[in-house]
Amino acid sequence: MDFVNRSVELDLLRSALKRENRQLVIVMGRRRIGKSRLIREVLRSDDIYMLADQSDATIQRSYLASAVAPVIPGFNEVVYPTWDSLLSQLNRRCKKGTLICLDEFPYLVKSAPELPSIIQRLTDNREELNFHLILCGSSQQMMSKSAGCFA
Repeated sequence: MDFVNRSVELDLLRSALKRENRQLVIVMGRRRIGKSRLIREVLRSDDIYMLADQSDATIQRSYLASAVAPVIPGFNEVVYPTWDSLLSQLNRRCKKGTLICLDEFPYLVKSAPELPSIIQRLTDNREELNFHLILCGSSQQMMSKSAGCFA
């Protein structure tokens, strides 16, 4: 199946991810317009994609650790008590240029309101950041509020 009428968006996304400095990309829009599909078009086999749900933060961290495990074996064998510990360990262990996508990001923030500030602290020092990060979501109010944290 062809992916049609999204060449401009794909080019923008690919261009951002080719930059030498690690990037934080926010993808937001109404439900069912193809945001997740757009992101999946740029993922490589050694990138990490997690689709969040409305579970609590502990379960969400476990989901992300499980999504990381095919790329970093054994990553899901540790219980990460905080988002900070998980993301810091992921940054230390992932290969430079890895793409991490957190889809339905508003669900993550609902269960862990501190997450945008943790991500902001991590991304503020992009020289030490090993991965590109895509945050995706449909709640435009929530995504706009989160994007403001990263400006």
